[in-house]
Amino acid sequence: MAKKIKKVKPPPLSFTDKLFYALLFLSCFALLLLIFYLSVMLPERIAFSDPDVRMWHTTAWAWIIPSGLGCLLPVVIAAIWYPIPFFGNQNVKYGVFPYHEYAPVFSKVQPLKAARPEIYHRKLHSTFIALAIGSSLLLLGLLGLCPRNTLCSDGSIRAYNIMNHCVRVTPAEDVSDLRLIARHGFDRNLREYWDFGLEITDDSGRTIPFYSDYLIDDVTAGLSFLVQYRNMVHASIRVETYEGYRLSKPTEPLPLSELLPQIAEYQGYDDTQTALLYQLFASQ
Repeated sequence: MAKKIKKVKPPPLSFTDKLFYALLFLSCFALLLLIFYLSVMLPERIAFSDPDVRMWHTTAWAWIIPSGLGCLLPVVIAAIWYPIPFFGNQNVKYGVFPYHEYAPVFSKVQPLKAARPEIYHRKLHSTFIALAIGSSLLLLGLLGLCPRNTLCSDGSIRAYNIMNHCVRVTPAEDVSDLRLIARHGFDRNLREYWDFGLEITDDSGRTIPFYSDYLIDDVTAGLSFLVQYRNMVHASIRVETYEGYRLSKPTEPLPLSELLPQIAEYQGYDDTQTALLYQLFASQ
Protein backbone atom coordinates (compact mmCIF):
# COMPACT_ATOMS: atom_id res chain seq x y z
CA MET A 1 0.00 0.00 0.00
CA ALA A 2 1.38 3.38 -0.96
CA LYS A 3 2.27 5.68 1.89
CA LYS A 4 0.31 8.87 2.25
CA ILE A 5 2.33 11.93 1.40
CA LYS A 6 2.43 14.13 4.43
CA LYS A 7 1.56 17.75 3.88
CA VAL A 8 4.63 19.93 4.16
CA LYS A 9 4.58 22.09 7.25
CA PRO A 10 4.60 25.84 6.62
CA PRO A 11 7.86 27.68 7.18
CA PRO A 12 8.42 29.14 10.65
CA LEU A 13 7.44 32.77 11.00
CA SER A 14 10.00 35.39 11.84
CA PHE A 15 9.70 37.55 14.94
CA THR A 16 8.53 40.43 12.73
CA ASP A 17 5.79 38.30 11.20
CA LYS A 18 4.68 37.04 14.61
CA LEU A 19 4.58 40.62 15.87
CA PHE A 20 2.58 41.63 12.79
CA TYR A 21 -0.01 38.90 13.36
CA ALA A 22 -0.20 39.68 17.08
CA LEU A 23 -0.83 43.38 16.36
CA LEU A 24 -3.46 42.45 13.78
CA PHE A 25 -5.32 40.22 16.23
CA LEU A 26 -5.09 42.78 19.05
CA SER A 27 -6.30 45.55 16.75
CA CYS A 28 -9.29 43.48 15.72
CA PHE A 29 -10.31 42.74 19.28
CA ALA A 30 -9.70 46.37 20.30
CA LEU A 31 -12.00 47.44 17.47
CA LEU A 32 -14.55 44.88 18.65
CA LEU A 33 -14.48 46.35 22.18
CA LEU A 34 -14.80 49.86 20.74
CA ILE A 35 -17.84 48.82 18.70
CA PHE A 36 -19.50 47.32 21.78
CA TYR A 37 -18.73 50.48 23.77
CA LEU A 38 -20.13 52.77 21.08
CA SER A 39 -23.19 50.56 20.67
CA VAL A 40 -24.03 51.32 24.31
CA MET A 41 -23.03 54.99 24.47
CA LEU A 42 -24.24 56.36 21.13
CA PRO A 43 -27.87 55.10 21.28
CA GLU A 44 -28.15 56.53 24.80
CA ARG A 45 -26.84 59.92 23.66
CA ILE A 46 -29.23 59.90 20.72
CA ALA A 47 -32.14 59.05 23.00
CA PHE A 48 -31.34 61.72 25.59
CA SER A 49 -30.62 64.37 22.95
CA ASP A 50 -34.37 64.98 23.30
CA PRO A 51 -34.74 66.91 26.60
CA ASP A 52 -38.26 65.52 27.03
CA VAL A 53 -37.02 61.91 27.38
CA ARG A 54 -37.04 60.44 30.88
CA MET A 55 -36.46 56.75 30.11
CA TRP A 56 -35.56 54.84 26.98
CA HIS A 57 -35.32 51.29 25.73
CA THR A 58 -33.43 50.08 22.66
CA THR A 59 -35.36 47.94 20.20
CA ALA A 60 -32.52 46.99 17.82
CA TRP A 61 -29.65 45.68 19.91
CA ALA A 62 -29.14 42.70 17.56
CA TRP A 63 -27.68 44.99 14.88
CA ILE A 64 -24.45 44.93 16.89
CA ILE A 65 -23.91 41.31 15.81
CA PRO A 66 -23.04 42.17 12.15
CA SER A 67 -20.63 44.84 13.38
CA GLY A 68 -18.99 42.36 15.72
CA LEU A 69 -18.56 39.91 12.88
CA GLY A 70 -17.11 42.68 10.74
CA CYS A 71 -14.50 43.40 13.42
CA LEU A 72 -13.48 39.77 13.57
CA LEU A 73 -13.23 39.39 9.81
CA PRO A 74 -9.61 40.67 9.66
CA VAL A 75 -8.74 37.70 11.86
CA VAL A 76 -10.33 35.51 9.21
CA ILE A 77 -8.33 37.36 6.56
CA ALA A 78 -5.17 36.59 8.49
CA ALA A 79 -6.22 32.97 8.60
CA ILE A 80 -6.63 33.05 4.81
CA TRP A 81 -3.13 34.47 4.35
CA TYR A 82 -1.54 32.30 7.01
CA PRO A 83 0.94 30.64 6.86
CA ILE A 84 2.30 32.85 4.08
CA PRO A 85 4.94 35.07 5.68
CA PHE A 86 4.63 38.80 5.22
CA PHE A 87 8.22 39.91 5.77
CA GLY A 88 10.01 36.57 5.70
CA ASN A 89 12.44 34.68 7.86
CA GLN A 90 16.14 35.08 7.05
CA ASN A 91 16.79 31.51 8.21
CA VAL A 92 14.35 30.02 5.69
CA LYS A 93 15.15 29.34 2.03
CA TYR A 94 11.90 30.16 0.26
CA GLY A 95 11.28 28.63 -3.15
CA VAL A 96 13.38 25.59 -2.27
CA PHE A 97 11.93 22.27 -1.11
CA PRO A 98 10.23 21.84 1.33
CA TYR A 99 9.26 25.54 1.18
CA HIS A 100 9.03 25.80 -2.59
CA GLU A 101 5.33 26.80 -2.31
CA TYR A 102 6.06 29.80 -0.10
CA ALA A 103 7.41 33.31 -0.56
CA PRO A 104 7.19 36.47 1.59
CA VAL A 105 4.64 39.06 0.59
CA PHE A 106 6.70 42.21 1.15
CA SER A 107 10.24 40.85 0.87
CA LYS A 108 12.51 42.30 -1.83
CA VAL A 109 13.98 38.85 -2.36
CA GLN A 110 11.54 36.47 -4.04
CA PRO A 111 8.36 38.38 -3.16
CA LEU A 112 5.12 36.43 -3.34
CA LYS A 113 3.83 38.44 -6.31
CA ALA A 114 6.83 37.48 -8.42
CA ALA A 115 7.56 34.00 -7.07
CA ARG A 116 3.98 32.70 -6.86
CA PRO A 117 1.75 35.05 -8.90
CA GLU A 118 -1.20 32.64 -8.96
CA ILE A 119 -1.22 32.40 -5.15
CA TYR A 120 -0.70 36.14 -4.80
CA HIS A 121 -3.66 37.06 -6.99
CA ARG A 122 -5.90 34.46 -5.37
CA LYS A 123 -5.08 35.73 -1.88
CA LEU A 124 -5.41 39.34 -2.98
CA HIS A 125 -8.83 38.68 -4.51
CA SER A 126 -10.11 36.85 -1.43
CA THR A 127 -8.77 39.61 0.84
CA PHE A 128 -10.58 42.33 -1.10
CA ILE A 129 -13.80 40.34 -0.91
CA ALA A 130 -13.37 39.81 2.85
CA LEU A 131 -12.64 43.51 3.41
CA ALA A 132 -15.72 44.51 1.40
CA ILE A 133 -17.88 42.13 3.43
CA GLY A 134 -16.34 43.35 6.69
CA SER A 135 -16.95 47.01 5.81
CA SER A 136 -20.55 46.23 4.91
CA LEU A 137 -21.07 44.43 8.21
CA LEU A 138 -19.62 47.36 10.13
CA LEU A 139 -21.99 49.76 8.34
CA LEU A 140 -24.95 47.52 9.13
CA GLY A 141 -24.33 48.23 12.81
CA LEU A 142 -25.32 51.86 12.19
CA LEU A 143 -28.91 50.68 11.65
CA GLY A 144 -29.12 49.81 15.36
CA LEU A 145 -28.27 53.25 16.74
CA CYS A 146 -31.69 54.91 16.49
CA PRO A 147 -34.53 52.36 16.90
CA ARG A 148 -35.89 52.81 20.43
CA ASN A 149 -38.88 53.46 22.65
CA THR A 150 -38.80 56.54 24.86
CA LEU A 151 -40.92 57.55 27.82
CA CYS A 152 -41.31 61.31 27.72
CA SER A 153 -42.14 64.05 30.20
CA ASP A 154 -45.73 64.36 28.92
CA GLY A 155 -46.31 60.67 29.68
CA SER A 156 -46.26 59.59 26.04
CA ILE A 157 -44.28 56.68 24.65
CA ARG A 158 -42.59 57.37 21.33
CA ALA A 159 -41.21 54.71 18.99
CA TYR A 160 -38.39 55.56 16.56
CA ASN A 161 -37.21 53.69 13.47
CA ILE A 162 -33.73 53.24 11.97
CA MET A 163 -33.96 56.70 10.35
CA ASN A 164 -34.57 58.30 13.76
CA HIS A 165 -38.13 59.18 12.77
CA CYS A 166 -40.90 58.91 15.35
CA VAL A 167 -43.34 56.36 13.93
CA ARG A 168 -45.71 55.89 16.85
CA VAL A 169 -46.87 57.98 19.81
CA THR A 170 -48.81 56.36 22.64
CA PRO A 171 -50.27 58.93 25.07
CA ALA A 172 -50.63 58.12 28.75
CA GLU A 173 -54.39 57.95 28.28
CA ASP A 174 -54.00 54.88 26.06
CA VAL A 175 -52.21 52.83 28.73
CA SER A 176 -54.36 49.89 29.77
CA ASP A 177 -52.03 48.26 32.29
CA LEU A 178 -48.98 49.35 34.27
CA ARG A 179 -46.73 46.89 36.07
CA LEU A 180 -44.19 48.20 38.55
CA ILE A 181 -41.55 45.53 39.03
CA ALA A 182 -38.88 45.30 41.73
CA ARG A 183 -36.24 42.77 40.70
CA HIS A 184 -33.42 40.80 42.23
CA GLY A 185 -31.38 38.40 40.15
CA PHE A 186 -28.10 37.32 38.66
CA ASP A 187 -26.77 38.10 35.21
CA ARG A 188 -25.06 35.65 32.88
CA ASN A 189 -21.81 36.08 34.79
CA LEU A 190 -23.63 35.31 38.06
CA ARG A 191 -23.21 38.89 39.25
CA GLU A 192 -25.98 39.93 41.59
CA TYR A 193 -28.15 42.91 40.70
CA TRP A 194 -31.09 44.82 42.20
CA ASP A 195 -33.21 47.09 40.05
CA PHE A 196 -36.76 48.06 39.14
CA GLY A 197 -38.75 48.75 36.03
CA LEU A 198 -42.06 49.50 34.39
CA GLU A 199 -43.87 47.32 31.88
CA ILE A 200 -46.48 49.41 30.12
CA THR A 201 -49.27 47.86 28.05
CA ASP A 202 -51.31 50.05 25.71
CA ASP A 203 -54.84 49.58 24.37
CA SER A 204 -53.54 47.56 21.41
CA GLY A 205 -51.97 44.98 23.73
CA ARG A 206 -48.39 46.06 23.00
CA THR A 207 -46.13 45.90 26.09
CA ILE A 208 -43.11 48.21 26.36
CA PRO A 209 -40.54 47.64 29.14
CA PHE A 210 -38.46 50.37 30.78
CA TYR A 211 -35.89 49.61 33.47
CA SER A 212 -33.86 51.70 35.88
CA ASP A 213 -30.62 51.29 33.93
CA TYR A 214 -32.17 53.47 31.20
CA LEU A 215 -33.39 56.24 33.48
CA ILE A 216 -32.36 59.84 32.91
CA ASP A 217 -28.96 60.75 34.42
CA ASP A 218 -30.64 63.11 36.89
CA VAL A 219 -31.96 60.29 39.05
CA THR A 220 -33.93 62.53 41.40
CA ALA A 221 -35.74 64.20 38.50
CA GLY A 222 -36.27 60.82 36.85
CA LEU A 223 -37.80 59.23 39.95
CA SER A 224 -39.97 62.30 40.53
CA PHE A 225 -41.27 61.95 36.98
CA LEU A 226 -42.08 58.26 37.48
CA VAL A 227 -44.14 59.11 40.56
CA GLN A 228 -45.99 61.70 38.48
CA TYR A 229 -46.36 59.25 35.60
CA ARG A 230 -48.03 56.76 37.89
CA ASN A 231 -50.70 59.41 38.51
CA MET A 232 -50.99 60.21 34.78
CA VAL A 233 -52.19 56.81 33.68
CA HIS A 234 -55.83 55.91 34.17
CA ALA A 235 -55.33 52.17 34.20
CA SER A 236 -54.83 49.28 36.55
CA ILE A 237 -51.50 49.47 38.39
CA ARG A 238 -49.85 46.31 39.66
CA VAL A 239 -46.83 46.17 41.95
CA GLU A 240 -44.86 42.95 41.56
CA THR A 241 -41.58 41.47 42.73
CA TYR A 242 -39.35 39.26 40.64
CA GLU A 243 -36.59 36.91 41.65
CA GLY A 244 -34.10 35.90 38.98
CA TYR A 245 -32.37 32.58 38.70
CA ARG A 246 -29.14 31.56 40.33
CA LEU A 247 -27.43 28.56 38.76
CA SER A 248 -30.72 27.85 36.96
CA LYS A 249 -32.54 27.20 40.24
CA PRO A 250 -35.69 29.28 40.79
CA THR A 251 -36.28 30.78 44.20
CA GLU A 252 -39.21 32.53 45.82
CA PRO A 253 -39.40 36.30 45.28
CA LEU A 254 -38.33 38.47 48.18
CA PRO A 255 -41.03 40.68 49.69
CA LEU A 256 -41.14 44.29 48.54
CA SER A 257 -40.13 45.50 52.00
CA GLU A 258 -36.78 43.72 51.55
CA LEU A 259 -36.28 44.46 47.89
CA LEU A 260 -36.66 48.25 47.98
CA PRO A 261 -33.86 48.91 50.54
CA GLN A 262 -31.56 46.61 48.57
CA ILE A 263 -32.41 48.37 45.30
CA ALA A 264 -31.75 51.78 46.82
CA GLU A 265 -28.40 50.61 48.18
CA TYR A 266 -27.35 48.88 44.97
CA GLN A 267 -28.31 51.88 42.84
CA GLY A 268 -26.58 54.29 45.24
CA TYR A 269 -29.68 56.39 45.97
CA ASP A 270 -29.59 59.13 48.59
CA ASP A 271 -32.38 59.71 51.11
CA THR A 272 -34.48 61.82 48.73
CA GLN A 273 -34.19 59.31 45.90
CA THR A 274 -34.93 56.40 48.24
CA ALA A 275 -38.08 58.18 49.46
CA LEU A 276 -39.21 58.65 45.84
CA LEU A 277 -38.57 54.96 45.14
CA TYR A 278 -40.78 53.99 48.10
CA GLN A 279 -43.43 56.43 46.92
CA LEU A 280 -43.36 54.91 43.42
CA PHE A 281 -44.06 51.42 44.81
CA ALA A 282 -46.50 52.51 47.50
CA SER A 283 -49.83 50.71 47.57
CA GLN A 284 -52.80 52.66 46.30
